[in-house]
Amino acid sequence: MSHAAPPTGSGESGPQAAKLRSILDDRGIRRALARIAHEILERNEEPEILYLVAIPNGGVPLARILANALSELAGLEVAVGVLDTTLYRDDLMISGERPPLRRTEMPSVVDERVVVLVDDVVKDYEVMAFRTDPLGVRQSILMEPDLTAMWKDAATPKCTDSAALYFWIDDTAAMQMVQGLSRQFVARRSRKFVAAVVNVELRTLPQRGGHSLFGVVRCDDEQRDQYRYKMTALMTPKQIWHKFGIHAHDLPRPSRAEPELLEQLAVPRPIAQRDIAQIDWTELNEATLRSAKQSKHSKTSKAPSPSAT
Repeated sequence: MSHAAPPTGSGESGPQAAKLRSILDDRGIRRALARIAHEILERNEEPEILYLVAIPNGGVPLARILANALSELAGLEVAVGVLDTTLYRDDLMISGERPPLRRTEMPSVVDERVVVLVDDVVKDYEVMAFRTDPLGVRQSILMEPDLTAMWKDAATPKCTDSAALYFWIDDTAAMQMVQGLSRQFVARRSRKFVAAVVNVELRTLPQRGGHSLFGVVRCDDEQRDQYRYKMTALMTPKQIWHKFGIHAHDLPRPSRAEPELLEQLAVPRPIAQRDIAQIDWTELNEATLRSAKQSKHSKTSKAPSPSAT
């Protein structure tokens, strides 16, 4: 199995980069949207009743740019709403997935309005939640030892050894799944699994750019072994774009920065001596030993050891 090596230099180059061809840059996209704005006004004699409804995620920034162009041309403010269409997808019953819902914001009713739907159809994939059972890497996703060995000295925060990095990625992946942040990408036309991506909350070393790293998970439909999913590489956002064409804004955000998690971890007051005195250390030690035995049994029977040869 091949792995993406720690990036050198900027950390943002890849073997697929030469195959990419830019169709429209930022300026070209804005010119195209300006032409679309002209066409909308030409076909609607009453611009004051226009209502742009954006389909997240990609349609939202496009709708705002388009609304500004319409406002400049028509001299009036154009209403913009956001409509989450997740529950109306035709593949939910087939896939059994429960994707996270996004916010719907409709500032006013659409009765007697000319509604213009705005969506980003440039990308040829759909984004869904990714979750394994059991959660995390250890029992659900194969991660070969040479991947952690390759990155243990090439990423921050630094881990003492390959095993420590393995368990960091395992814990972080489980947090991503619990919070509904990890993502899988499915091709629009073929409906085939492209990749799943987990924000492992690691970065390349500062001298190599300090770029965020994401765990890339591939699917083995033939299931030649007990693992359907395999984490094949750690990649930067630009490497993921070069390899899979997945936009950076579709990648999962970090788990440890989630406001809800930070609120749960917040200590309402400083820890006092009486708090330590109230701990039942015997019970805590027994629970720790039970957990260690369960983890050891699980690793030897199901999961690959990160230090195995």
